[in-house]
Amino acid sequence: MDEVVIARGDLGNAIPLWELPRCQKQLSAVCRSAGVSFMVVTQMLDSMCSRAVPTRAEVSDIYNAVADGASSVMLTGETAAGQYPVEAMEYLVRTARTALE
Repeated sequence: MDEVVIARGDLGNAIPLWELPRCQKQLSAVCRSAGVSFMVVTQMLDSMCSRAVPTRAEVSDIYNAVADGASSVMLTGETAAGQYPVEAMEYLVRTARTALE
């Protein structure tokens, strides 16, 4: 196995949303303990499809994913169709770097 993808959009459709953070943390812990690299994807900065500044919750999600050991986080709609793709990438990179300090 090369890398596990924790797809929050798919998880959010399969389980109640209030269980999503716990599930993401549990999957992250399992991957770390097994020595398997993982990425967290889907709706990381979704509000930036139409707003120049992300929500605090989105920034916290990125920080926590990286702090929990994610090898990568991925933007999709934010950069493919969003109105602020450059700003979204800047927020993602700055937040991830802060989590690694």
